[in-house]
Amino acid sequence: MNYRQNMANCCPPVSRPIPAPAPPVCENICAYPIAMAYVPIQTFQTTYELNKALEVGTIFPELHKPFCGKRCVR
Repeated sequence: MNYRQNMANCCPPVSRPIPAPAPPVCENICAYPIAMAYVPIQTFQTTYELNKALEVGTIFPELHKPFCGKRCVR
């Protein structure tokens, strides 16, 4: 029995429309203003001891944001 021949007979090919080409992204890039970011100056109150800093990955308690997420389960 030829496996490929059997598969070709049971599932006919599906014809899909060809999507239209997307317009060029960089067409009028010079017409847009340059973006400006606002980043407030960070003030540090305290720092962790070095052993604690190595454990959590930062010396600043304000930046210690542990990830408490779970696995994606359906």
